[in-house]
Amino acid sequence: MAFAKLDVAILNSTLWIDRDARDLFITALLMATPRDYGDPVAQIKVRSLEDTGWMAPAGWYGFVPAAGVGIIHAAGCPLDEGLEALERLGNPEPDSRSQEFEGRRMIRVDGGYLILNYMKYRERDHSAAERMRRLRARKRAKRDARDAVTASRDGEQGNGSVTSIRHVTHSRGQIHTTELPSLRSGDVLPPVSVGASVQAPDSPLAEVVAAPDPDAAWTRAACDDWIARFGGTAPGGRIGRALKPLVRRHGWSVVRPAWESYLGQTEAQYASAERFAATFGTWTGAAPDPAPRDIRSQTTGQFNAATLQRIQKRLEAKEAERDLGQGRLAAGPAEARGLLPGETE
Repeated sequence: MAFAKLDVAILNSTLWIDRDARDLFITALLMATPRDYGDPVAQIKVRSLEDTGWMAPAGWYGFVPAAGVGIIHAAGCPLDEGLEALERLGNPEPDSRSQEFEGRRMIRVDGGYLILNYMKYRERDHSAAERMRRLRARKRAKRDARDAVTASRDGEQGNGSVTSIRHVTHSRGQIHTTELPSLRSGDVLPPVSVGASVQAPDSPLAEVVAAPDPDAAWTRAACDDWIARFGGTAPGGRIGRALKPLVRRHGWSVVRPAWESYLGQTEAQYASAERFAATFGTWTGAAPDPAPRDIRSQTTGQFNAATLQRIQKRLEAKEAERDLGQGRLAAGPAEARGLLPGETE
């Protein structure tokens, strides 16, 4: 059964002061169900079957399988005012707090209406940060306990044990090996010089130690984060392939907080390492990887990222032109001047 999350931040949005649009939007939100579109979806005008020329990128949206008059009837709005409100919901809104989709909230498509930011609020989880903090604390406690047990065992080894010190270098398997004489209680460790470097295949005393895999540590950590969030078994192969380019480019210390944030705000049925990699900039604020110019060779994630980047550039250009040519309004509500609550010019 579908459900809808209603963020209390709607009280501070431009939608809240538009009563007809607000009633229609909340009614449509209750009628919507998640739907994945593999290709861009064309927007249709509210009062005709003509396309507006704007297309929603491929991805997950809230689909309302109803005609405009059906949503208006369910919301209890007059027909003319309801149609005008549907048009406002589908038009760009420069004063909107969220500039995704140029401020559009709901558009008409073939078969009904799409709520564009449906999945953004449905997947939001405000308790994710606290759960990840508790998980890291549990891991740290286990690691400390394991280290304490190892140190205790080392201190309890019997007399006459032979201690071996190995200095390992990873170039061509060269290993420096030195054995120390038996040590008993009260013995003094004699001076020891490290033996010469030997080739592993030529020395029977040398142990061939493979160089550690640099990807193994962060891959295990990424899989542990997945299991902690969703349980079961993590798709380790897919996670490694999707995150490896990001880790090599930005480092695991940058990628992991974004990975934890994505897992915390995404439901299991929609989570995928590939989608996280495609929308990496959304979770860190960094610029996404450039997408091929040919739209036919772009992945879904690259198309979404490129579309959002174009929208952001157009909005910045419009904002600069408006500030230079007309200036900001001298009076009026903060939201009418494009300011967030508590922000001053």
